[in-house]
Amino acid sequence: MTIGKTSGPEFGTLLRQWRTRERLSQRALAARVGCSTRHLNFIENGRANPGRELVLRLTGALGMKSLDSNRLLVLAGYAEAFQNPEPAGGTSELFIRWANQVLAGSMPAPAAILDTRSRVVRMNRSAAEIFAVAADIDEVWDGGLFSFILGCLHPDGTRSIARDWEPYAEALIQAIVRDRLREPETFDVLLRKVRTFKGIRSEWAQPSSMASAPQIIPLHIKVGEERISLRIPTLELRVAASYAEPLYPGYRLSVALPENEESRDAMRRLGARVTGTEPHPRFKPYVVEAPDL
Repeated sequence: MTIGKTSGPEFGTLLRQWRTRERLSQRALAARVGCSTRHLNFIENGRANPGRELVLRLTGALGMKSLDSNRLLVLAGYAEAFQNPEPAGGTSELFIRWANQVLAGSMPAPAAILDTRSRVVRMNRSAAEIFAVAADIDEVWDGGLFSFILGCLHPDGTRSIARDWEPYAEALIQAIVRDRLREPETFDVLLRKVRTFKGIRSEWAQPSSMASAPQIIPLHIKVGEERISLRIPTLELRVAASYAEPLYPGYRLSVALPENEESRDAMRRLGARVTGTEPHPRFKPYVVEAPDL
């Protein structure tokens, strides 16, 4: 069943972003899905409308998960083909065991599990210590959960302890721009709020090609007396999705990797400093202290 007559420019923009993040040329992708390079070029530039079966072949060739596949189908003018998996059993024992294992295993690297609205549903202690600077800011909480994006971008949030926050801020805003194609009612509100924050540049919200985006973004932070250099994969949400499939495909794993041994030692010292203490009271229900096998 179709729900529109034309895919429009947003479909082509999103398809091009996925193709470039997979490092595929138009010719290579066209060969994978069995269409001509000329036809794919026309689709990406809004001059041709893909059939539903071609859209499904494209999502398969690009390794897209169900949420992103549905987003591309809707933009092409077709009904969703997959069940949207915001797990009903998000607080189940199985979910908690899975989350504990993944997050505790990531220590001392800070890691958090995000829902489809980029809210933190579970985090390890390293992440809790970094996010603690933003915990008391009421406007970065969304429906009782800590908003990863708002907490990072608020002037008094984690960007306040970062030396070079702007490249990461731009990447987060580009993520909002992409996600608003799937869920505009949620991410339009989020984008409007972010734009009110001091220091956020309007051009960061302009659609851009993933071809120019770095795959790894450096971030240098100071937590207490510890100076920590992190490397944050811009593709982390895609790569980490394999942890959640097929049980929790609606969730995402965000991880920041210490750049060097000095930063790993700093994260270990930070962990040792908080051993036996309580995390911030607002974070306590969501913090993983140890794996649960």
